[in-house]
Amino acid sequence: LPAVQQAREAARRMQAASNLKQIGLAIHHYHDMYKEFPPAVVKDANGKPLYSGMVLLLPMLEQQSLFQQFDKDKAWDSPENLPLSNMSMPVFMDPSNPSNTSGRTDYLFVTGKNSIFEDIPGMKHSLNTITDGVSNTMLVIEVKGNASWAAPNSWDISKPFDGSHPGVVQAVFADGSVHAISKKVDPETLRRLVERNDGQTPGDF
Repeated sequence: LPAVQQAREAARRMQAASNLKQIGLAIHHYHDMYKEFPPAVVKDANGKPLYSGMVLLLPMLEQQSLFQQFDKDKAWDSPENLPLSNMSMPVFMDPSNPSNTSGRTDYLFVTGKNSIFEDIPGMKHSLNTITDGVSNTMLVIEVKGNASWAAPNSWDISKPFDGSHPGVVQAVFADGSVHAISKKVDPETLRRLVERNDGQTPGDF
């Protein structure tokens, strides 16, 4: 890339890292209040997905008014919530993604087997469940987003590992730090970064 383009991309990547750091802090504030992490996906009594756990983070992201307007008993795309779900918020948007999709998110909770947000009915996840160390375990990861931040989506290792920055995908870890992970990372290393309790150190990424 020419020097000007490189400088612009560096600035966008720095802003994206700042967004991830804000989301990571919001997750920790939630943990401080409720002594557990939020669910990646909020479900109704019958197990039907309603909306993303990002909705629960709104008060920690200076969006208390939006949180209060959101009907927590209805799905993200219900008539009551869809206008809110389509509201664009810079903290959820990677500036390197050229998409102009309204209300999109470029960041998703990391889920899947043995992840911090593993979906196990009745199980509450907290910092105490991360036995591999908070600096070795991912919370939220960049994706190439098009869906609403409120939609009940998450990322797991079976999905494409890709984002909008050349060569790397950024993620915020459970200690609040943001790291750039090579898009060519070894799949086994990536799995270790996802899992909270495999007893193995990730290695270089």
